[in-house]
Amino acid sequence: MKHVKLFSLAICFFLLSGFSTTLKIGWITAPKFDQNAKAYEHLIREIKEEKVAFLIIGGNIGDHHCTKKWVEKLQKDAKCDIYFILGHRDFYKGSIAGVRKEIADFANKNEALYYLPSHETIELTEKTALVGMDGLADTYTGSLSWIKPKLNQITEFASLDGKKTLAFLKDNGKQEAQKLKRKLRTAFKTHQSVILVLETLPFIVETKQEPFFQCKEIGAMLMKMMEEHPKKKLLVLCSHPLKSQEFFPLENLRVKVHLQKPKQSVLFIE
Repeated sequence: MKHVKLFSLAICFFLLSGFSTTLKIGWITAPKFDQNAKAYEHLIREIKEEKVAFLIIGGNIGDHHCTKKWVEKLQKDAKCDIYFILGHRDFYKGSIAGVRKEIADFANKNEALYYLPSHETIELTEKTALVGMDGLADTYTGSLSWIKPKLNQITEFASLDGKKTLAFLKDNGKQEAQKLKRKLRTAFKTHQSVILVLETLPFIVETKQEPFFQCKEIGAMLMKMMEEHPKKKLLVLCSHPLKSQEFFPLENLRVKVHLQKPKQSVLFIE
């Protein structure tokens, strides 16, 4: 394992087998480039020095008005393909539906950019597929008072009171879980393992200050899915602002939680 301080931006590199040569993949979470412009140049340097084959971004790239700019700039500067999802922060100053459509149309015009929610699955190797979903917490854990001011920056939530916000998020969690269920079933028909990129955690990570970052519906669906596919493997890549850890809810279900703070590590995937 290698740890290198990179200002306020966390980046993780891991190796993926199954190619004629081993490829190194970069994975960053919540880069918030609009607040981390100074760290950006160091990120580009690390990507080039590590000879990253492609980069995965786990959401929260920036406010809605600058997400496209930073993704396009990152792809041009890093000179590698970018696979990404959106986090709650990417919807700020816009609507969820509107931003998703705008980003999907934008990525479809650039062959090196892959907005994962627009793709059913993406084949990385003959054995491994990549799947990604945007996500919001579904209100079963955490405090709504902690997140409501942030959600109010998204059009759908600006006029909702607490009760209606809870109902919206619960329904959204169910819908996202069903969409993801269909994608995973498709991926497992042709691949032995799947890498799943999420913003929100599908399982609770206990901390002294439990923030609002879990989606219980997705976690329950993943447990059932992997119990039904005991010979398949699923690696979930997600992030948390307070705690980093790795755990196995099931023998074939691995969850890697990346801390959104200065830390860099190398993760080997067999």
